[in-house]
Amino acid sequence: MSEPSQITNELTPVDDVRRVREAIDAEFGGDVYKIADHANKVAEEYFVKLNLKLVSPPPTEPRNGTGG
Repeated sequence: MSEPSQITNELTPVDDVRRVREAIDAEFGGDVYKIADHANKVAEEYFVKLNLKLVSPPPTEPRNGTGG
């Protein structure tokens, strides 16, 4: 007979994500607009704190339909 599988109480990355998701849901009541607004405010604070600047992506060239 094979040995019974060992069950551990170690947290997995999935458990970590679940805890964070539950904390966010508790704080913002599942309102994605409030969550996005908060995320934008936090990002803006870090941009200022770290003296970061937004960089515009290079312009894309229009494709002429020749595949290249």
